Amino acid sequence: MKLLHALWALALLCVAPLVWAEEPDHTIHEELRGVLREVVAAMNSGQYDQMLPYLTEDVEATSITQEVMSSRADVSKYFQEWFGPTGYIRKMEMSLDADKLTELSPDKSWGLVRGKALEHYEAKDGNLFDFVTHWTAVMVRSDDGKWRLRAIHFGTNHLDNPVLTKVAAHAGARRHHRGDRQPHRRLGAWLVDRTPRPRACPADLTRVPPPSGDANGCAILTRTRSER
Repeated sequence: MKLLHALWALALLCVAPLVWAEEPDHTIHEELRGVLREVVAAMNSGQYDQMLPYLTEDVEATSITQEVMSSRADVSKYFQEWFGPTGYIRKMEMSLDADKLTELSPDKSWGLVRGKALEHYEAKDGNLFDFVTHWTAVMVRSDDGKWRLRAIHFGTNHLDNPVLTKVAAHAGARRHHRGDRQPHRRLGAWLVDRTPRPRACPADLTRVPPPSGDANGCAILTRTRSER
């Protein structure tokens, strides 16, 4: 058995250099993967400020809620307001995966990458929500030689919103509990309530068939001199 394990380890050692050789700019991509791991670890542990050194000072970010941030301080404020003991949400966990290798600039000073994410939220009332998102990011090599996140934008399909789905299901359960089981009557009442009704004509107007009258079917009375 030990001999078998040794053979497997030897095979892996022989294959790994070949894989690295096939990946262009392997050292750079490993550094970029390291940045991604550190940022995700900081978010999932709730130690949000630990991600800040991996962002540029003037980072531009757009969250899933479409809130815009333009600095490290903005990013820190966003996470402190949304998550944790004083935030709106008790906890968030996220997984980020790149769709492909970062596309590097010719001078290898910056790169463009996109990917997908699964964002898991735990509300303070115990409700759980999972959002599938997609992201696009720009990475830059700073003056100290380290790669940092310069910009990132998150987007999701808001027509497939787990929060709205849960709210709608809860509202439907409440209607069912009340015994309100005649949707055709509710729809009819809704339409009747919204059907425009003609207003009463003022004293000096009379109702006439359209198109003689105005939009409400009223026209000015024609009076004789004796009536005046």
